[in-house]
Amino acid sequence: METPRNISGSQLQKLRLEQSISQTELAASCQRKGWDITRYVIAKIESRSRCVSDFELMLLAEILGVSVSALLPNQKLWQASRKHFMAQKP
Repeated sequence: METPRNISGSQLQKLRLEQSISQTELAASCQRKGWDITRYVIAKIESRSRCVSDFELMLLAEILGVSVSALLPNQKLWQASRKHFMAQKP
């Protein structure tokens, strides 16, 4: 199994769906804020196959009207991701 490229993708998807926002609508909101992003990239973030920078995480939180910590996983998921990441060889 490949190491996930971020730990916030699942939370992003959960919060987006709770607000009934499509990936296309989220990408459009990001574009209005100056981030040139597509629905495809949102999908890659949510599938955890694309890294998310700190700036991007902060912008996503702003657009969704949540704290940055709301985009981070619960402790159980964090521990599983950490264990998997640390087991990978450089």
